[in-house]
Amino acid sequence: MKYVLGVAFLVASIYSVAGPSDSLKHKPLRYVFSVNSSMSFCASCVEDGSLVAMPSTIHGIQYKNVRLGVGVGYTAFGQVRMMPYFGSLTFNLFGAKVKNGFFLQCDYGSTHAWVAPVARHDVSLKSSTATNFLQISTGYAYHYQKLRMAVQIGFHSLKTSMKYEYGGGGYNLFFADYIAAPPPNTTKDVELRRLFLSISFGL
Repeated sequence: MKYVLGVAFLVASIYSVAGPSDSLKHKPLRYVFSVNSSMSFCASCVEDGSLVAMPSTIHGIQYKNVRLGVGVGYTAFGQVRMMPYFGSLTFNLFGAKVKNGFFLQCDYGSTHAWVAPVARHDVSLKSSTATNFLQISTGYAYHYQKLRMAVQIGFHSLKTSMKYEYGGGGYNLFFADYIAAPPPNTTKDVELRRLFLSISFGL
């Protein structure tokens, strides 16, 4: 993760120095943040429904028409809860002097995952681990005094590995047949690819 952030910072620095000359002159480097409210479309999220919320926040700096920061979010997939933490890189497409305009954003990092407790005894999901988090989007930002409001659309990808533990087989009295036991330990790898729409507020 530290190497990803280092490369992102280097790319942003080179682009900022060699970029357009219409940058902000009164505040070349300033603190920025955003609070994001996202709704993702997840066709495979049967238990939670097709729409899944993913709130997040990003804090960082802006230099010329580049925003660089780190963020953390929260989302869910069935019984699995996930907290992505990532580096964020944003390019304002029309330079720093244009307050209102389109931008491109790329977020990349890792994810902490855990299994939520449920009041059921037949649940076999015991643990979950998650790895990569990738989010690419484009949007439009509008500034009102110091407040920055943005609407963006894009997709994100989450990879998670879920470990299931099953009990033994048994005789089903209702159907009068024997139910064979599945493997005692099974690991299932899932990659969640979701389209999302986000509204954010910040500086």
